[in-house]
Amino acid sequence: MNSESSPSLEENHSRAGHRRAAWILFGITMLWGSTFSVIKVLLGEIDYSFLLLYRFGLGTAVLWVICRARGVRLNKEEWRAGGALAVFLFGGYLTQTLGLQWTTPSKSAFITAMTVAFVPVISIFIEKAHPHRSSIIGVMLSILGMLLLVRPQGQGVNPGDLLTLACAVLWSIYIVQLPIMARRFSRLSLLFVQMAGMTLGCLGTVIVEGVFLQSEPMHWLPSATAIGWIVYLALGCTLLTTGLQTFYQRGTTSTRAALIYALEPVAASSLAFFWLGDRLTPPQMIGAAVVLGGVLVAELDPLARRAPVA
Repeated sequence: MNSESSPSLEENHSRAGHRRAAWILFGITMLWGSTFSVIKVLLGEIDYSFLLLYRFGLGTAVLWVICRARGVRLNKEEWRAGGALAVFLFGGYLTQTLGLQWTTPSKSAFITAMTVAFVPVISIFIEKAHPHRSSIIGVMLSILGMLLLVRPQGQGVNPGDLLTLACAVLWSIYIVQLPIMARRFSRLSLLFVQMAGMTLGCLGTVIVEGVFLQSEPMHWLPSATAIGWIVYLALGCTLLTTGLQTFYQRGTTSTRAALIYALEPVAASSLAFFWLGDRLTPPQMIGAAVVLGGVLVAELDPLARRAPVA
Protein backbone atom coordinates (compact mmCIF):
# COMPACT_ATOMS: atom_id res chain seq x y z
CA MET A 1 0.00 0.00 0.00
CA ASN A 2 2.79 2.41 0.86
CA SER A 3 4.54 1.71 -2.43
CA GLU A 4 1.33 2.53 -4.31
CA SER A 5 0.55 5.73 -2.43
CA SER A 6 4.07 7.18 -2.37
CA PRO A 7 4.23 8.15 -6.06
CA SER A 8 0.90 9.93 -5.77
CA LEU A 9 2.08 11.83 -2.70
CA GLU A 10 5.33 12.81 -4.38
CA GLU A 11 3.45 13.90 -7.47
CA ASN A 12 1.17 16.11 -5.38
CA HIS A 13 4.17 17.69 -3.67
CA SER A 14 5.78 18.29 -7.05
CA ARG A 15 2.66 19.97 -8.45
CA ALA A 16 2.34 22.12 -5.34
CA GLY A 17 5.98 23.13 -5.68
CA HIS A 18 5.47 24.08 -9.33
CA ARG A 19 2.42 26.17 -8.46
CA ARG A 20 4.22 27.92 -5.60
CA ALA A 21 7.21 28.69 -7.80
CA ALA A 22 4.95 30.00 -10.58
CA TRP A 23 3.08 32.32 -8.23
CA ILE A 24 6.30 33.63 -6.71
CA LEU A 25 7.77 34.31 -10.17
CA PHE A 26 4.52 36.05 -11.07
CA GLY A 27 4.92 38.26 -8.00
CA ILE A 28 8.50 39.04 -9.02
CA THR A 29 7.30 40.04 -12.47
CA MET A 30 4.68 42.37 -11.00
CA LEU A 31 7.35 44.05 -8.85
CA TRP A 32 9.58 44.50 -11.90
CA GLY A 33 6.67 45.95 -13.88
CA SER A 34 5.90 48.49 -11.15
CA THR A 35 9.38 50.04 -11.29
CA PHE A 36 8.70 51.94 -14.54
CA SER A 37 5.88 54.05 -13.09
CA VAL A 38 7.62 54.46 -9.72
CA ILE A 39 10.80 55.77 -11.37
CA LYS A 40 8.78 58.05 -13.66
CA VAL A 41 7.13 59.63 -10.62
CA LEU A 42 10.40 59.95 -8.67
CA LEU A 43 12.12 61.65 -11.60
CA GLY A 44 9.70 64.52 -11.17
CA GLU A 45 11.12 65.13 -7.69
CA ILE A 46 14.82 64.19 -7.61
CA ASP A 47 17.64 63.99 -10.14
CA TYR A 48 18.08 60.65 -11.93
CA SER A 49 21.69 60.27 -10.74
CA PHE A 50 20.75 60.66 -7.08
CA LEU A 51 17.82 58.28 -7.56
CA LEU A 52 20.19 55.58 -8.82
CA LEU A 53 22.72 56.31 -6.08
CA TYR A 54 20.13 56.04 -3.30
CA ARG A 55 18.60 52.88 -4.77
CA PHE A 56 21.79 50.90 -5.19
CA GLY A 57 23.62 52.42 -2.25
CA LEU A 58 20.89 51.19 0.11
CA GLY A 59 20.81 47.79 -1.56
CA THR A 60 24.59 47.46 -1.29
CA ALA A 61 24.55 48.38 2.40
CA VAL A 62 21.94 45.74 3.22
CA LEU A 63 23.69 43.12 1.11
CA TRP A 64 27.02 43.92 2.84
CA VAL A 65 25.40 43.11 6.21
CA ILE A 66 24.12 39.79 4.79
CA CYS A 67 27.54 38.89 3.38
CA ARG A 68 29.22 39.74 6.70
CA ALA A 69 26.74 37.56 8.60
CA ARG A 70 27.43 34.64 6.24
CA GLY A 71 31.18 35.11 6.38
CA VAL A 72 31.58 35.78 2.65
CA ARG A 73 35.18 36.51 1.61
CA LEU A 74 35.86 37.93 -1.84
CA ASN A 75 38.98 37.26 -3.89
CA LYS A 76 40.51 39.23 -6.74
CA GLU A 77 38.94 37.05 -9.43
CA GLU A 78 35.45 37.61 -8.01
CA TRP A 79 36.01 41.36 -7.85
CA ARG A 80 37.22 41.35 -11.45
CA ALA A 81 34.35 39.19 -12.76
CA GLY A 82 31.67 41.04 -10.81
CA GLY A 83 33.12 44.38 -11.85
CA ALA A 84 32.92 43.43 -15.52
CA LEU A 85 29.27 42.45 -15.09
CA ALA A 86 28.58 45.66 -13.18
CA VAL A 87 29.71 47.76 -16.16
CA PHE A 88 26.92 46.41 -18.39
CA LEU A 89 24.39 46.31 -15.55
CA PHE A 90 25.11 49.93 -14.65
CA GLY A 91 24.95 50.99 -18.29
CA GLY A 92 21.53 49.36 -18.61
CA TYR A 93 20.07 50.99 -15.50
CA LEU A 94 21.57 54.37 -16.40
CA THR A 95 20.19 54.44 -19.95
CA GLN A 96 16.79 53.10 -18.85
CA THR A 97 16.41 55.68 -16.06
CA LEU A 98 17.61 58.50 -18.32
CA GLY A 99 15.24 57.35 -21.03
CA LEU A 100 12.24 57.58 -18.72
CA GLN A 101 12.77 61.34 -18.61
CA TRP A 102 11.56 61.55 -22.24
CA THR A 103 9.57 58.40 -22.94
CA THR A 104 6.53 56.87 -21.25
CA PRO A 105 6.62 53.94 -18.79
CA SER A 106 4.63 51.74 -21.18
CA LYS A 107 6.96 52.32 -24.14
CA SER A 108 10.01 51.89 -21.91
CA ALA A 109 8.72 48.55 -20.61
CA PHE A 110 8.04 47.07 -24.04
CA ILE A 111 11.34 48.30 -25.52
CA THR A 112 13.20 46.90 -22.50
CA ALA A 113 11.46 43.56 -23.09
CA MET A 114 13.36 43.32 -26.39
CA THR A 115 16.34 42.29 -24.23
CA VAL A 116 15.11 38.69 -24.43
CA ALA A 117 14.97 38.79 -28.22
CA PHE A 118 18.46 40.32 -28.47
CA VAL A 119 20.12 37.67 -26.28
CA PRO A 120 20.42 35.04 -29.08
CA VAL A 121 22.03 37.64 -31.35
CA ILE A 122 24.55 38.67 -28.69
CA SER A 123 25.32 34.99 -28.05
CA ILE A 124 26.54 34.68 -31.63
CA PHE A 125 29.43 37.06 -30.88
CA ILE A 126 30.19 36.11 -27.26
CA GLU A 127 29.54 32.35 -27.11
CA LYS A 128 29.84 31.63 -30.84
CA ALA A 129 26.39 30.07 -30.58
CA HIS A 130 24.40 29.20 -33.68
CA PRO A 131 21.06 31.06 -33.51
CA HIS A 132 17.77 29.23 -33.94
CA ARG A 133 15.59 30.33 -36.81
CA SER A 134 12.93 31.30 -34.27
CA SER A 135 15.42 33.64 -32.60
CA ILE A 136 16.03 35.51 -35.85
CA ILE A 137 12.29 35.76 -36.50
CA GLY A 138 11.76 36.96 -32.93
CA VAL A 139 14.33 39.73 -33.29
CA MET A 140 12.80 40.89 -36.58
CA LEU A 141 9.30 40.92 -35.05
CA SER A 142 10.55 42.85 -32.01
CA ILE A 143 12.20 45.51 -34.17
CA LEU A 144 9.07 45.85 -36.29
CA GLY A 145 6.95 46.16 -33.16
CA MET A 146 9.29 48.77 -31.70
CA LEU A 147 8.97 50.88 -34.85
CA LEU A 148 5.18 50.76 -34.54
CA LEU A 149 5.43 51.51 -30.83
CA VAL A 150 7.69 54.57 -31.07
CA ARG A 151 6.36 56.06 -34.34
CA PRO A 152 2.57 56.18 -33.96
CA GLN A 153 0.77 58.39 -36.48
CA GLY A 154 4.05 59.64 -37.96
CA GLN A 155 5.63 60.80 -34.71
CA GLY A 156 9.42 60.62 -34.50
CA VAL A 157 11.63 58.59 -32.19
CA ASN A 158 12.53 60.57 -29.07
CA PRO A 159 15.85 60.36 -27.16
CA GLY A 160 14.22 58.31 -24.40
CA ASP A 161 13.29 55.57 -26.87
CA LEU A 162 16.87 55.35 -28.17
CA LEU A 163 18.32 55.29 -24.65
CA THR A 164 15.91 52.50 -23.67
CA LEU A 165 16.94 50.55 -26.78
CA ALA A 166 20.58 50.93 -25.67
CA CYS A 167 19.49 49.59 -22.28
CA ALA A 168 18.08 46.46 -23.95
CA VAL A 169 21.35 45.85 -25.81
CA LEU A 170 23.50 46.35 -22.70
CA TRP A 171 21.33 44.04 -20.63
CA SER A 172 21.46 41.43 -23.40
CA ILE A 173 25.25 41.39 -23.09
CA TYR A 174 24.91 41.15 -19.31
CA ILE A 175 22.48 38.21 -19.51
CA VAL A 176 24.81 36.26 -21.79
CA GLN A 177 27.84 36.93 -19.59
CA LEU A 178 26.15 36.23 -16.24
CA PRO A 179 25.83 32.42 -16.45
CA ILE A 180 29.43 32.18 -17.67
CA MET A 181 30.61 33.97 -14.54
CA ALA A 182 28.11 32.23 -12.25
CA ARG A 183 29.54 28.82 -13.16
CA ARG A 184 32.94 29.91 -11.86
CA PHE A 185 32.15 32.04 -8.82
CA SER A 186 29.72 32.30 -5.91
CA ARG A 187 26.45 33.93 -6.93
CA LEU A 188 26.21 35.86 -3.66
CA SER A 189 29.75 37.20 -4.10
CA LEU A 190 29.01 38.22 -7.68
CA LEU A 191 25.80 39.90 -6.59
CA PHE A 192 27.57 41.95 -3.94
CA VAL A 193 30.34 43.06 -6.30
CA GLN A 194 27.77 44.04 -8.92
CA MET A 195 25.78 46.06 -6.38
CA ALA A 196 28.95 47.72 -5.10
CA GLY A 197 30.03 48.47 -8.67
CA MET A 198 26.60 49.94 -9.40
CA THR A 199 26.90 52.19 -6.34
CA LEU A 200 30.35 53.41 -7.40
CA GLY A 201 29.10 54.04 -10.92
CA CYS A 202 26.14 56.02 -9.60
CA LEU A 203 28.43 58.04 -7.32
CA GLY A 204 30.67 58.79 -10.29
CA THR A 205 27.63 59.91 -12.30
CA VAL A 206 26.59 62.29 -9.51
CA ILE A 207 30.08 63.79 -9.38
CA VAL A 208 30.47 64.13 -13.15
CA GLU A 209 27.03 65.63 -13.58
CA GLY A 210 27.45 68.03 -10.66
CA VAL A 211 30.90 69.24 -11.70
CA PHE A 212 30.75 69.24 -15.50
CA LEU A 213 27.20 68.91 -16.81
CA GLN A 214 24.76 70.53 -14.39
CA SER A 215 23.84 74.13 -15.18
CA GLU A 216 21.20 74.45 -12.44
CA PRO A 217 20.95 73.10 -8.87
CA MET A 218 20.44 69.34 -8.71
CA HIS A 219 17.40 68.00 -6.88
CA TRP A 220 18.99 65.59 -4.40
CA LEU A 221 16.86 65.72 -1.24
CA PRO A 222 13.84 63.39 -1.51
CA SER A 223 10.62 63.82 0.43
CA ALA A 224 9.40 61.28 2.98
CA THR A 225 7.16 59.69 0.33
CA ALA A 226 10.05 59.48 -2.15
CA ILE A 227 12.25 57.86 0.50
CA GLY A 228 9.61 55.17 0.92
CA TRP A 229 9.58 54.51 -2.83
CA ILE A 230 13.37 54.39 -2.93
CA VAL A 231 13.36 51.77 -0.16
CA TYR A 232 10.76 49.87 -2.20
CA LEU A 233 12.99 49.96 -5.30
CA ALA A 234 16.17 49.00 -3.42
CA LEU A 235 14.89 46.24 -1.18
CA GLY A 236 11.71 45.05 -2.86
CA CYS A 237 12.51 45.36 -6.57
CA THR A 238 16.25 44.64 -6.40
CA LEU A 239 17.37 42.49 -3.48
CA LEU A 240 14.11 40.62 -2.81
CA THR A 241 13.39 39.83 -6.46
CA THR A 242 16.95 38.67 -7.08
CA GLY A 243 16.89 36.37 -4.06
CA LEU A 244 13.46 34.90 -4.86
CA GLN A 245 14.34 34.40 -8.52
CA THR A 246 17.57 32.61 -7.63
CA PHE A 247 15.82 30.23 -5.25
CA TYR A 248 12.40 29.59 -6.79
CA GLN A 249 13.07 29.58 -10.55
CA ARG A 250 14.54 26.12 -10.01
CA GLY A 251 11.04 24.94 -9.04
CA THR A 252 9.55 25.36 -12.50
CA THR A 253 10.53 24.90 -16.13
CA SER A 254 12.47 27.50 -18.09
CA THR A 255 9.63 27.72 -20.62
CA ARG A 256 7.07 28.51 -17.94
CA ALA A 257 9.41 31.03 -16.32
CA ALA A 258 9.92 32.77 -19.68
CA LEU A 259 6.15 33.01 -20.18
CA ILE A 260 5.71 34.56 -16.75
CA TYR A 261 8.54 37.06 -17.25
CA ALA A 262 7.01 38.12 -20.57
CA LEU A 263 4.15 39.62 -18.55
CA GLU A 264 6.45 42.36 -17.18
CA PRO A 265 5.72 44.98 -19.88
CA VAL A 266 2.01 44.12 -19.68
CA ALA A 267 2.07 44.75 -15.92
CA ALA A 268 4.06 47.96 -16.41
CA SER A 269 1.68 49.27 -19.05
CA SER A 270 -1.40 48.41 -16.98
CA LEU A 271 -0.06 50.15 -13.86
CA ALA A 272 0.99 53.19 -15.90
CA PHE A 273 -2.54 53.38 -17.32
CA PHE A 274 -4.31 53.31 -13.94
CA TRP A 275 -1.74 55.35 -11.99
CA LEU A 276 -0.39 57.89 -14.48
CA GLY A 277 -3.05 57.87 -17.18
CA ASP A 278 -0.45 56.64 -19.70
CA ARG A 279 -2.51 55.41 -22.65
CA LEU A 280 -1.18 53.63 -25.70
CA THR A 281 -2.69 54.62 -29.04
CA PRO A 282 -4.09 51.83 -31.26
CA PRO A 283 -0.89 51.72 -33.40
CA GLN A 284 1.18 51.57 -30.21
CA MET A 285 -0.95 48.72 -28.88
CA ILE A 286 -0.31 46.80 -32.09
CA GLY A 287 3.41 47.53 -31.81
CA ALA A 288 3.46 46.41 -28.16
CA ALA A 289 1.71 43.17 -29.11
CA VAL A 290 4.20 42.54 -31.93
CA VAL A 291 7.15 43.21 -29.56
CA LEU A 292 5.70 40.77 -27.03
CA GLY A 293 5.11 38.21 -29.78
CA GLY A 294 8.70 38.56 -30.96
CA VAL A 295 9.98 38.07 -27.42
CA LEU A 296 7.93 34.89 -27.00
CA VAL A 297 8.96 33.50 -30.40
CA ALA A 298 12.65 34.17 -29.67
CA GLU A 299 12.54 32.67 -26.18
CA LEU A 300 10.07 29.82 -26.09
CA ASP A 301 11.03 27.73 -29.11
CA PRO A 302 14.70 27.33 -28.09
CA LEU A 303 13.64 26.69 -24.48
CA ALA A 304 11.18 24.04 -25.55
CA ARG A 305 14.04 22.05 -27.03
CA ARG A 306 16.03 22.11 -23.82
CA ALA A 307 15.56 19.82 -20.83
CA PRO A 308 13.32 21.43 -18.20
CA VAL A 309 14.93 22.68 -15.01
CA ALA A 310 13.84 20.45 -12.15
